[in-house]
Amino acid sequence: MIIPFVNKKPIIPILGTYLLHFKDNNIYMTATDGNHQATVWCNINCSDDVKICVDGIKFHKIIDSFYDTEIKMTIKGSGANGALQKLVITSGKSKHELPITDPLAFPVVKKPKDLYSVTLGALSLISMWNSISSLVNGKDDVTPQMTGINISKDGDRMVLEGGSGFRFAVASINVAESIIWSPIILSKDITSRAKDIFTTNNDIVISHDGKRCTITDGISTIETRSLEGKFPAMAKLLLNTEMTLSKSNTNGSVLFSSNEVMESIKRLQFHKSESFQNLCIDINNTGLTLVFNNSDTGTEGNEEISISGSPCEMKLGVQIDTFDACIRACNSLSVELKYYAHDKPRIIVPTHSSPQDFEISLLLAASSL
Repeated sequence: MIIPFVNKKPIIPILGTYLLHFKDNNIYMTATDGNHQATVWCNINCSDDVKICVDGIKFHKIIDSFYDTEIKMTIKGSGANGALQKLVITSGKSKHELPITDPLAFPVVKKPKDLYSVTLGALSLISMWNSISSLVNGKDDVTPQMTGINISKDGDRMVLEGGSGFRFAVASINVAESIIWSPIILSKDITSRAKDIFTTNNDIVISHDGKRCTITDGISTIETRSLEGKFPAMAKLLLNTEMTLSKSNTNGSVLFSSNEVMESIKRLQFHKSESFQNLCIDINNTGLTLVFNNSDTGTEGNEEISISGSPCEMKLGVQIDTFDACIRACNSLSVELKYYAHDKPRIIVPTHSSPQDFEISLLLAASSL
């Protein structure tokens, strides 16, 4: 669960280690990549209170390679000042020894004061994180905040938002009105790793003091720092677009199968080149056609898609990769596309989200036809 947090090529050797804490018949394992720290624990038969550091990659590979379900760990020898020297790992007929490093050098992150805290269902939170993380632009140097996901509160709903200038998502879920919360921007690195470390169905508690943040489900814990700065008011742009759609006399809305569109896009991407990314969505009263006509290479692809809803005849331009990313981020069997002008942003809404207790809307920017 925590091996992704071990720095594979650490400048400082201690960043490539596990901190193992044996205490009260439990083992607490902590790893850090220099920016984020993760801790997990499980039950063992050990009454001692001992902390040691060992090479994380080697320890992980040795443990992972054993077939015997019982593993025994002992500490061997002592240094000149009584320092522990080696961890001996035994399982069946296998025996391995790893050198021990000083646990006091491990960069333990200071826990935040619990000024703001919220409890959310693990399945809902991770589903929202996964959907938004795939849309976050990690290369946007102009607005570094866009490399993270903003968590704010609006009335009785927690709102998660993130994306780039070409695609953006807002997800929200009900919480108690009385929860005191201040907005915080968490790195995409954390949200994309959440599905690997929070493997139980326990509720997840997020606590922060404005700078440091703790995320835990009682079994696993992540300590991290928030991104500095103010998150752009992208949610208002999505809201304004929805209002414009509702007021327009030429509203269009079509529903289609996510898998059918994603399979079609996969084939159309064969015609993509570095300088040509434009996908035309040709909508009429009977269906929808995805057209990718690459004028640079002279190749063309056409894919017909079955639709339902209230189509309005129009040709819409989008970037093929951003359109594909939005459809995948919906994590839904079918998707509704709302539009009202060929040169305006459109709204993409999943119609079969799982679980059903949160809402998500995606904003997709227009491109030239």
